[in-house]
Amino acid sequence: MNRKDYLTKLVNRIQVSFYILLLVTIYEAWYWLAHNSGLSFVLVLLSGAVTYFAYTLMKLFDDIKNHPE
Repeated sequence: MNRKDYLTKLVNRIQVSFYILLLVTIYEAWYWLAHNSGLSFVLVLLSGAVTYFAYTLMKLFDDIKNHPE
């Protein structure tokens, strides 16, 4: 497997993780707003931060794949 194929596979895995994390974050925010309790704001903020980190990794590896050295 060459470098571009490896990076493509890696980007696809990170994209799947990103979309799952995004759905979890949206659900947690909805649950927190609808019930006014249960989940803490810190938990929603933390899940948003993890989702943003996955998005950043997804874009980084996509840029590396598209613009090799």
